[in-house]
Amino acid sequence: MLQQPKFKSTTNIKGNLFVKNLPDDMDNKALLDKFSTYGNILSCKVSYNKVNGKPLHYGYVHFSDPAVAQKVLEDMNKDVVNEGDIYVMEYEKHNTDNSAEWVSCYVSGFPKSWTKDDLQKLFEPYGKIASVAVSVKSYDPNKVQGFVNFVNHEDAVKAVEGLKDHEIPVEGAEPMKLYVNRLQTREERQRANQATLLQKKKEEVERTKGRFLYVGFGSETVTLDSLKAMFSPFGNIESCSIARDRITREPKPFGFVCMDTVENAQKAVSSLKSDASNKLKVELAQTREERAKLLKERRKNQYNMGNMYSQMPYNMQMNRNPRKGGRMMPTMAMQPGMMPMQAMQPTMMPLQGGMMPMQMPMQMPMQGGMRNGLVPMNPMSDADQKIASISQVMSTLPPITAEQVAALSDDDRRNTFGERIFQLISTINDPRVSKITGMMLELPVDDLLMIVNSPQELYSKICEANEVLDQSN
Repeated sequence: MLQQPKFKSTTNIKGNLFVKNLPDDMDNKALLDKFSTYGNILSCKVSYNKVNGKPLHYGYVHFSDPAVAQKVLEDMNKDVVNEGDIYVMEYEKHNTDNSAEWVSCYVSGFPKSWTKDDLQKLFEPYGKIASVAVSVKSYDPNKVQGFVNFVNHEDAVKAVEGLKDHEIPVEGAEPMKLYVNRLQTREERQRANQATLLQKKKEEVERTKGRFLYVGFGSETVTLDSLKAMFSPFGNIESCSIARDRITREPKPFGFVCMDTVENAQKAVSSLKSDASNKLKVELAQTREERAKLLKERRKNQYNMGNMYSQMPYNMQMNRNPRKGGRMMPTMAMQPGMMPMQAMQPTMMPLQGGMMPMQMPMQMPMQGGMRNGLVPMNPMSDADQKIASISQVMSTLPPITAEQVAALSDDDRRNTFGERIFQLISTINDPRVSKITGMMLELPVDDLLMIVNSPQELYSKICEANEVLDQSN
C-alpha cells in the first residue's frame, strides 16, 4: 500500500468516493482490502441501519491523493453493465446549514387531540402556508409533533418569534407551553446538543471546583453506601457516585464524591491520605483535558531529562572512591567482555643495574556510548522511544479541544482527527498507519480527544489496533 507523508487539507473532499451496490457480506475490512491496491486510504466505512444493524449496501472510501480516486472512478466504472454491479462516484458534500433561507418550522408542546387543521389555524396569521403535518413521536407515543412549511422565509421567522412562549389553555389542567423553532437537520441538532452539553459540563466543573473528589478503589470492594459512610464524617455530601461501564453497566474501580464546601473536601483528602489503614486513593478530580495536559507535560519533562542525562560529559559521571586514595573512578556498568578495573600496579621491567617501575596504560574496551566523552547509558525501550517521538511531535502541534470539535460538522471533525492521528502515527513509521487511523476514527469523540492529546493513550491504541489486525490476518 502506498503511504503518504501526511493528510491532504481537511477541507479537500475530492479524494472521497461514494460506493453503492455493495454485497451483504462486505464489511469495513473487505472494503478496505478491495480499494487499498490503488493507493493510500485515509478512511473507509460501510453504512449500516442503526436500528436493525443490516447493511445499507453503500459506503465511503477516502483516498489521500485525489488523482488515485480519479483512477478508481475510471477503472471500476468501465465494466459496470448490470444494475446490481458495484458503482463508484465522487462524494458530494451537502450543505446542511439551511439557516439562511429556511421556511420550515418544528412545533411541539400542543395537545394530542390537535389535528393539522388546528395547527394551521394557529400559524395562518403569520403568512402563507405551503403544508402542515402532525405525527406521533417515535420514542413517546403520548406526545405529538408538528411541521409547518411557509412559502416565504420572512413569514417563518415571524411565526417563530410571534409564537415563542405561547400558552395553549387546557381544560382542567395547567396550560401547555408551545415550542416553535426552525426545523433543523439531525446533524445540526447533534451539534447544538453537544455544544450545550459541553457548556453545562464546563459550568458544573466551575461550580464544584475544589470540592469534587476522585476516589480510586484499587482491589477494594466499595458500594455506594460504604462510600457515603466514609466521607460523611467530614461534612455534608452533595453528590456521590460509582462509575459504570457504558455498555455492560458493570461498576468500575473508582467513584466521585462532591462535598458541600472546599474546606470539607480538603479535610477529607488530608485525613484519608494520612490514615494508614485507608487503602483508597483520594484526590481532587480532574477533567479529561486537565489529565491529558498533565500527562503530556510529565512525559515531556521525562523526555527532556533523558536527553540531558544522556549528553552529560564523561568526567561529570565520576565518583570519588575513598579506597583508592581519593582517585576519581568512573561509575560504569560492566559490559560483556570488560574486565574488572584494578588499581594500577607498576610493571617491573628488567634494566641494567636494577629494575625500573614502568606505568602501563590501562586498556579498556570502548563502547559506542563512550565515544566523544559520553558515558554508556542503558537504552530506552522500544515503546518508550516511540512514545517519546510521539510526545515530541505532539508538543509542537496546536491542541485539539472539545470546544473546537463541537463547532465542526461530522465530516470536518472526522478529517481533523484523521489528519492529526495520521501525522502522529507516522512519526513512529508504523506500516499500518492508514488502517490504524481508519480504525481509530470509529471511536467516540471523547476517546479521540484523549488520544490526540496523550502520547501514552495513542501508543496504547496503536498496539491494540495492531493486535486486532494480526489476528485478522
